[in-house]
Amino acid sequence: MNAITPEGKAKLFELDIGAVFDFRDDREIRREARLPADADPVLGLPELKRPKPGEINVSDDLAAFGQGQYGEIPVIRNPLKDITEYTPQETMKLITRMGRGDDGMVELYIDFLNDGGKSFGNIMRFLLKQAKRDTSQSTPEEQDTNAWHGTACLVHCHSRSSLSFMDNGLTGVPDSVIAHDYALTRIGLEPMRSILENQFKDLKAVNQEAAATFGSSRTVVMMRFLEALKTKYGGARGYFKEYSGLTDDELDIIRNSLVVSKKD
Repeated sequence: MNAITPEGKAKLFELDIGAVFDFRDDREIRREARLPADADPVLGLPELKRPKPGEINVSDDLAAFGQGQYGEIPVIRNPLKDITEYTPQETMKLITRMGRGDDGMVELYIDFLNDGGKSFGNIMRFLLKQAKRDTSQSTPEEQDTNAWHGTACLVHCHSRSSLSFMDNGLTGVPDSVIAHDYALTRIGLEPMRSILENQFKDLKAVNQEAAATFGSSRTVVMMRFLEALKTKYGGARGYFKEYSGLTDDELDIIRNSLVVSKKD
């Protein structure tokens, strides 16, 4: 996102994105924004202002959301886990885990669940607010007339899909479809493969298996993770209730806003 082009920004508005939740930790933000080690990470968040006429050559995109109507999509710091304060021992433990391949990745995702209840809850509450607004259930306090009112959101993490699990037991999407969608991350990584390889070069020198794991998104990993999600947390619905504090009624509102009836 730090290298997003004006055309990319236009596409976010066209896709009705109302907020970007940034899962990166402080170290990742500073590195990708090329900030000093002691800089405020907020300075490294991308600005997603609506492109003005003349900034891009894609007139159809501008027409899609109306020329002359400018706004900004908020980028919200929402780290799953702050690893900036890891000790060398903790860092080596993480590297060793990733060196175990699929097993290590599943364990890492479970750690994200244990630590990320608030972060995942922030995203779900955004979706809840947007769903209520679309169905005229929101209160005046929930309306912000100065903000861009896109109904969707974008999750910005370092190198893979982080929210594939939310469909598990919530929207009724089969696990095999979720896992396939997760595996498609591998295609999305290709344009930035050289960048990732440069970032992981030190890790590769220490543990090649760990570096390879960080750059993968295997179907079997997501299938095993989804099974653990059901067994340990009661699926996505159980997780959001226990770790994010959402109610069944709130989750039903979110679900109904995400599910589209199949056309005849």
